Amino acid sequence: MTPKTEALIKLLDDTDSSIASTAMSELLSLDTSSDEIEKVLSELQEARSPELRRKTHQMQAILTIRHRRGSLSKRIFSKHSNLIQGLAEIHAIWYDDIDVSYLSDIWGELIRRTGTRPPVTPKRLASFMENIGFTVGEGMQDPDFFCLGSVIEDLIGADALLASIAREAARMFGLKSAIAMFEGEFVLLFAVARDDNEKANGRQLVGRILSPSRNWELFDVPHKAEMKILSSDQVLTYVLSSLLLNAVCAEDARYVQILTACLAGRKASGDLSDILPYPFGKK
Repeated sequence: MTPKTEALIKLLDDTDSSIASTAMSELLSLDTSSDEIEKVLSELQEARSPELRRKTHQMQAILTIRHRRGSLSKRIFSKHSNLIQGLAEIHAIWYDDIDVSYLSDIWGELIRRTGTRPPVTPKRLASFMENIGFTVGEGMQDPDFFCLGSVIEDLIGADALLASIAREAARMFGLKSAIAMFEGEFVLLFAVARDDNEKANGRQLVGRILSPSRNWELFDVPHKAEMKILSSDQVLTYVLSSLLLNAVCAEDARYVQILTACLAGRKASGDLSDILPYPFGKK
């Protein structure tokens, strides 16, 4: 432990709250340059002072949130991201005081329910999603429509979330599909490709479409259908951008900064004035 770090730890117990807050900020800045902060906080957990332990827990919570944002930013820029993990991280960023084990529990419970009659065909998947009650919510200005845990619990959400949940639940039982944009909707595509003159993403698609927005209607891909297949990172970017829109409409500067930083691969604590207008660009 460096002399500077030792001095900062002593200042954490200062009776002047502004001095203690500055010391916390300086200690947290170690996270950007080394792993020293992790060792420091591990030792401080055993401190005799209740106040020092409280501040230690605060700093650990801040680091956890930072790491979630960093992990999500990496997923946004990776086409092979784990979609459900990414959606869980988005939920945990919007509700930043959440215990993420809760999300794992409710996802596991959904998969157990799915397994009572495994969706090994598109028809079975459509039947399961309809019977369980998953419904597309109207409009975009409800952040819970874009938060994985809320959608699973309330059974209502944006079509992007419902298509993601359906795809990943079915994939657990071997049924593969792609998320696609079709006539302005997020849908699931069960298809194969073949060379031809009619094209979608450079190829003709033959197969079936499952639409959350049409009450889980399952239908054949129309002739000459215009469709864009989406990768996981594109879906995550859309969901994160939708929450950013909600934050802007609510004039919530903190969340505008956080979500913009995730999308741009930047630090939320930094100056974002080059990509955000006043008053959102600065703290």
